[in-house]
Amino acid sequence: MNISARILLSIIFLFFFSNIFSQEKKISGKISDENNEELPGATIIIKGTTKGTVSDINGNYELIVQNNDTITISFSGYKRQNIAVANKSIINISLNQDVETLSEVVVVGYG
Repeated sequence: MNISARILLSIIFLFFFSNIFSQEKKISGKISDENNEELPGATIIIKGTTKGTVSDINGNYELIVQNNDTITISFSGYKRQNIAVANKSIINISLNQDVETLSEVVVVGYG
């Protein structure tokens, strides 16, 4: 085997193995509260990054992740959750109200 064939094979193997180890995939799901009400505008972020998304008006979301990622889900007035992606492709999340945070909310109105 000549040198150019070896280089070409090395590049092919490198490309093949880098795709195997990255394992990017799309996950999706629905964010709701303990009463099964959709939570539009919930934030879904890959832990340790700035990459994320926001749930739509029906509480649905989609995000490109890797199998070893952990996602953090948060919504004002609700307890934050961390969920490991692992091999899941659909992750539905039910957030519980954070009563302590709700007692600290101040609403200002102008007439």
